[in-house]
Amino acid sequence: YPPCPNPVGADFPLHSPDAETEGYLAINRHTDAGVLTVLRQRHDEPHSLQVFISDDADKDHESRDGQWVTVSPHPGAFTINVGDMMQVYSNDRYVAPLHRVLANRERARYSAPFFFNPPYATDCAPLKTLGAPVYDVVNWGEFRRRRFEGDFADVGKEVQIAQFRK
Repeated sequence: YPPCPNPVGADFPLHSPDAETEGYLAINRHTDAGVLTVLRQRHDEPHSLQVFISDDADKDHESRDGQWVTVSPHPGAFTINVGDMMQVYSNDRYVAPLHRVLANRERARYSAPFFFNPPYATDCAPLKTLGAPVYDVVNWGEFRRRRFEGDFADVGKEVQIAQFRK
């Protein structure tokens, strides 16, 4: 991520009435769509990854209450992030965290994510050994397509895993 002349501060709220006049994020808030994300980031560069800590994981992104916490990488370590499909497979035992990336005014930041995702034809469902399912079956290819459209096209609200909750 290159330096940004007008970044938001680390305390930028989840909701803002006029975000563009307040500055910019490197990546806006989201959960990762797949199973796991393995992230390599350097400990000696700006600490820009933030996770939203909330007890409202069963709500969509627009109605959660909580606070942003900056993730400080450790030398030589990876950051592992649970995605939406792991949340489905685990029947909510593991919850995909809402997160974002802050921009930095002075320094560039490098990160290298690896996304572990199911094959596109996979129907994802809670494991039967974890009790009554709290999610309907989610076809990964369809979910990813709809999330991609929300990321890069002006098609309205992006699909969220909460929409598949029973």
